[in-house]
Amino acid sequence: FCQKEDSNSISIIDCVAWLLWIFGFVFEVTADAQKFAFRNNAKNHDKFITTGLWAFSQHPNYFGEILMWFAVALSATCAYTKPVHWLGWISPAFTYFLLLKVSGVPMLKKKADAKWKGQKDYDYYTQNTNEIIPSFSPTRILT
Repeated sequence: FCQKEDSNSISIIDCVAWLLWIFGFVFEVTADAQKFAFRNNAKNHDKFITTGLWAFSQHPNYFGEILMWFAVALSATCAYTKPVHWLGWISPAFTYFLLLKVSGVPMLKKKADAKWKGQKDYDYYTQNTNEIIPSFSPTRILT
């Protein structure tokens, strides 16, 4: 998959990685736009978003961000010629770690739990919707 005619050639891995990057970018931008529109609708004051990409993941924007970093590292993989080059995979791993364990999800979850925990719809959503990696079927909130 990494076979190239010369160092200027494009491999299958490069093409797959670039497609993944584009997908991750569109996913993140779409999730951010959906949340922006949701927040700017007065009807949604004091509500949490469960529609659009947010029905498939609690943090679809983070999924897009992580996928973009993964794609960059994947694309670079075919150019690795020394063992030290594999350290390039630290970036997507570190991004994943930060968003999942440090600054992203934990901070947002703490804030959201303080606001909505105990509400039937919120508890159902958090228990039935993947945190980061989107599921294949949306979580439907029945109110």
